[in-house]
Amino acid sequence: TRFKVVAFEQDLSPSSKSPKEATEETARQCDIYLGLFGVRYGTSGPDGLSPTEHEYRTAIADTKDRPSRHKDFWIFRSARQKGQEDPWLKQFLAELSDPQDGHIYREFRNYKELKLAIQQACRRYLAERGRDAHA
Repeated sequence: TRFKVVAFEQDLSPSSKSPKEATEETARQCDIYLGLFGVRYGTSGPDGLSPTEHEYRTAIADTKDRPSRHKDFWIFRSARQKGQEDPWLKQFLAELSDPQDGHIYREFRNYKELKLAIQQACRRYLAERGRDAHA
């Protein structure tokens, strides 16, 4: 089993769709939303949300609009500068880390920890779906 990774900043090729439309479409279609967070929230758009929060809200709305559609949410945040987050990011992370949402939420201190946490999440995902966890 293979995972197709989409890095919005790199992989969305120019098309007839606006970047926002292309991002929304991909967020709705994904099976796994993986968010990586540091200390900055990002620049808010006309709707008051950063592009990252907008794509998260699009992905989560898709699961609420179609209850039969399962989507995993994996949230990883850097612990190296914990406490230095801007207020908007701090508020957003508080929401993302709510255990009632069922998201995987992990902190990492370095690339090695991040890589291991993502590998573990991938294995768990495959195991829960009855696929070979070593794929």
